[in-house]
Amino acid sequence: MFEKLANAIIKHPKPILALWIIILVVALPFAVQYNSVMNYDMTTMSGANSESVSGAEIIEDNFYSSTSQGTIIAVPYDTPEELAEAQRLLDTGSGLQSHLDEKYGAGNVTAAGMGYYSKDQSTAEQRGVYLIAISYNDEDIVSTDEIGNIRDVVSTTKSDLGLSSVTTYVTGNDAITYDTMEGANKDVQKIDPISILLILLLIGLFFLTVVTAVVPPATVGIAYGIVLALIFFLGGILDIFYITSIIVLVSMLGAGCDYSIFIISRYREERKSGKEKDAALKEAIKWAGESVATSGIAVIIGFGVMSFCSFSMVSTMGIILALGIVMAMLAALTFIPALISVIGDKIFWPSKISTYQQGSKARNGFYGRCVEFSKRYFKKTGKRAIKYAVPIVIAAIIVSVPLCYVAFTADDSYDMVSIMPDSEGKKGVEVITDRAEGGLIMPTYILYELQNPIAVIDSTNHTLTWTAEGYTYLKTLSEMSAELASSDENISYVLGPTPWASVYNLVYEGMKAQGMPAEMITPEMVNKVAVDNLPSMVQPAITQAFTMVGWNTDVATAAPIIDYIVNYGTGLVSTNGNYAILTVMMADEPMSAVSMDSIKSLKDTASGYAADNSDIKNTWVTGTAVTVQDISETVDSEFTWIEIGVVVLIFILLFFVLGSYFTPIRSLFTILLSISWTIGLTHLVFTELLGIPVTWIVPIVLLVVCLGLGMDYDILLTTRIREGKSKGLSNDEAITSALEKSGAVITLCGLIMGGTFLTLLSSASPMLQEFGFALGFAILIDSLIVVTYLVPALMHLMGDWSWKGPKFLQKRRAAKE
Repeated sequence: MFEKLANAIIKHPKPILALWIIILVVALPFAVQYNSVMNYDMTTMSGANSESVSGAEIIEDNFYSSTSQGTIIAVPYDTPEELAEAQRLLDTGSGLQSHLDEKYGAGNVTAAGMGYYSKDQSTAEQRGVYLIAISYNDEDIVSTDEIGNIRDVVSTTKSDLGLSSVTTYVTGNDAITYDTMEGANKDVQKIDPISILLILLLIGLFFLTVVTAVVPPATVGIAYGIVLALIFFLGGILDIFYITSIIVLVSMLGAGCDYSIFIISRYREERKSGKEKDAALKEAIKWAGESVATSGIAVIIGFGVMSFCSFSMVSTMGIILALGIVMAMLAALTFIPALISVIGDKIFWPSKISTYQQGSKARNGFYGRCVEFSKRYFKKTGKRAIKYAVPIVIAAIIVSVPLCYVAFTADDSYDMVSIMPDSEGKKGVEVITDRAEGGLIMPTYILYELQNPIAVIDSTNHTLTWTAEGYTYLKTLSEMSAELASSDENISYVLGPTPWASVYNLVYEGMKAQGMPAEMITPEMVNKVAVDNLPSMVQPAITQAFTMVGWNTDVATAAPIIDYIVNYGTGLVSTNGNYAILTVMMADEPMSAVSMDSIKSLKDTASGYAADNSDIKNTWVTGTAVTVQDISETVDSEFTWIEIGVVVLIFILLFFVLGSYFTPIRSLFTILLSISWTIGLTHLVFTELLGIPVTWIVPIVLLVVCLGLGMDYDILLTTRIREGKSKGLSNDEAITSALEKSGAVITLCGLIMGGTFLTLLSSASPMLQEFGFALGFAILIDSLIVVTYLVPALMHLMGDWSWKGPKFLQKRRAAKE
């Protein structure tokens, strides 16, 4: 097959080059728009039909108030005076609302006070955080993209009111998403130049040339431009997480440059041996082309199997990464050879083939000494790996024990807030968590479907009337709220449907119990005390209602209106009355390990209570944090089968390519070993040393990605050993010869791919830093240690068993060679 490919390329090089250029030109107008289809919020991505997703959909369809805390302004204060200044942001006439009306038009964007909060509400006026909710009433306004403008409006408002000293944080889900998007764009601008500069430097030094240094990354650039166009089109039907566009570039640069170097270095080797240009190119495509195709297919399998995950972040990442490798592999197998066919040895300009020959000026200088050192080093490495095979294997086992223990026992983090870049949105979450309840920013919701409506909603008159069954349901939900609040110290409070008449009567009886005569107690007194004792999140709405109806309104008149605001307006009772919500506020950050443990126990308690109560038909636990947990558990369970699928498919690929029973098993064993080392070290470095929790998605993606990408170097060395065997060398001679001829190329390619992944460490995102460290270290350890020492040692110990296989494959291989 590869001989036919070589003949076709040598016969038609210019049309092949022209075809690539034409496709790129057509793709570019769409490629530059790829960023418009990226998703920057993991929690909004589609996934398995989990309990949290189903619950969120029911809430979205049946409740007046959304559960999403999209945009919130957090204002920390430490004195009553500072609180008063914070509240001035909502001054009538010159405050935030007037500036929003000026910016967006009256009524399109609304600012409403959520109240002030503290760890201890009894001293809330002394120290806490004042919250303002921003809501978008105009559907044409995309809130996520407007965060920068909202921050400008807040800044202008502070300046106009003389409140420049007041610290404000625009946070919430939309703000966090916006900050993530901004950080990603800055990362790309920083990471791309570093990666390309590293590649140019390493290839240029290795080949002592300018043109060869430019050709591989330029070739990958052509393929990447086409992939970006595909991303733009696929983004219309798929959820593509922003990290995908960054990782696909880095993986294409690493793998694509590796594949290009495989072809170019083999062509140079054949030219140095005296072959003419076409013969050398044909030999390069025949042998290096097979290695490139085998490596590429292994990587495509690893990425492609990810597409079977039900969580769209992972599945679309697998699809896009696989497409990226397909394009990079095709470019290396066709564009690079076609270019060589056209320009020949000029690809090594300003060097020539004679530059690399013994006796040339370059070979007699520093470059020559480096080349000779490399040859001696890898030749000795092969011999040492053979001589000390048993100690090398034992050393690998000794290293594996502690690192594998850490890899398999360390806890992964669900906390998506802690691993986002330092930004105003993240700092706002930290301020809220430090001064009040962390769950304010992302509450957890328990949704109950009741046997009959709990209330009748009159949206015309803005009233809510409890049904006869409703009072029974209210008692049931109240008992559930009390049970939940007392079951976990991390639960600050639970807010459920509450009839105003009950609150009023409770306060009234309390006043009488304190000795106040009944005739002295007025509705105004009771109403104000009752409002003061309610959770801060509902106080502003009730205060506004009483301002309209009058504080001295009797309970019978006020109750239907207040119940409408408190229970329907804040999203505790559905429009049809068939659903009710308990809002659970966590004390700790919503996605911290403590809160995630609370969510697990919350699910058990809520479902158990519902199962024992005939008033409740169904129950769901939902919310942003719950969705992340459900996603992680779904992905974790699915990836057991995905990983098995990758291993099985790669084994089948290597089995047919190598014609061996045992070498594919050895290849998989060594790459899995290096992955285990990497996962263990990633936990030690980030969790223990840097105090940054390792995100649950990192080890999962690392295993699948490295099963593909890390296999490149093993395949290159193994196919070179097999080539030596086919040419009459003994097993040990083939191992030594393969290392001597390919060791430098493997090292160069490992440095390029590992180095490009490590450039992600310059990202402001801890998640990308973790991906960069894990993927980069895995590639480096695999190319510099495992393939260089452990693989030769194991293949020596296996001896001829490395090549035992079915006779029909052996005969087909012999016929090809």
